[in-house]
Amino acid sequence: MKIFLGGRTSREEFRAVERDVRQAAERFGASTVAFEGFDGGALGDSTARTLFDVDFFVLCRSFPSEFSPADVERLRRIAPLAPIALVAGSLCEGENRTGATFPGTRRFYSETWRSTGRREFFRFFAESAGLFVASPLETWGDRRVAEARRDAKRDETAAESALTLEKTEESARPGKSAEAVAIFPGGDAALGRLLRDEFAERGVSVRLGAIRRLERFADFWPTRVVVDAVDLAAANLLDELRTIRAAFPSAALDVLGFAPRRDEIELLERKSGLGAVRVVAKPFDVDFLTGAAF
Repeated sequence: MKIFLGGRTSREEFRAVERDVRQAAERFGASTVAFEGFDGGALGDSTARTLFDVDFFVLCRSFPSEFSPADVERLRRIAPLAPIALVAGSLCEGENRTGATFPGTRRFYSETWRSTGRREFFRFFAESAGLFVASPLETWGDRRVAEARRDAKRDETAAESALTLEKTEESARPGKSAEAVAIFPGGDAALGRLLRDEFAERGVSVRLGAIRRLERFADFWPTRVVVDAVDLAAANLLDELRTIRAAFPSAALDVLGFAPRRDEIELLERKSGLGAVRVVAKPFDVDFLTGAAF
């Protein structure tokens, strides 16, 4: 995969964007093509030909006249299937009302990139899903309608999932060899329910719980524990994981965390003394989490 990064990313307001591109490249094995001070009109034909296999364009726009819609359109002709994210700097605020617009792009300011764009950017590479997979002409309203339909479909299958859970939980007894999973969803109950249903669909015994209510697992012997960590840098995280490890000494332990740093991964997987631990970066491939052993 290849990511194109254009613009004056040395500016402080774009440092986070440049870092996100670098992290995505490292995590998903992508290469990057960077143009400092991007001007689409200055791309020579020989250079343009090397961009035909770009999978994602990230353009940082420092000021309103830095590059034009025609420049961006040229990139789209080079790689028509690649999403284009345009991150506008503070000098571009209000530009939609007074300046050029860029059809077919996803536009962000620094704040909305951090709150939304970054998550969707990583999701594109991890899951081939989300905002950047959809048509670039889709609006946020269109997305909300589609999400409401998906939620309704999920509700229709909830009763069936509950019956499956009752059956699979019965298989978790001493001496059973089947896989059993305990899930501690942290602050995201929706993620906990999603993982519960995904594991259950694979015939795995599964139970949701909370660290403060470990008694719920008195008759449950998980082979794997999944913990959603709200913050991998939280001071109490290690204590909570040690409590879980004491309760389930032989279980493999998955810790979910958003964009983990290398030092956080090294601490939890190698230096914590917790045994078999794997840090899984969010957003993640659900099939990988629910189907892979380690």
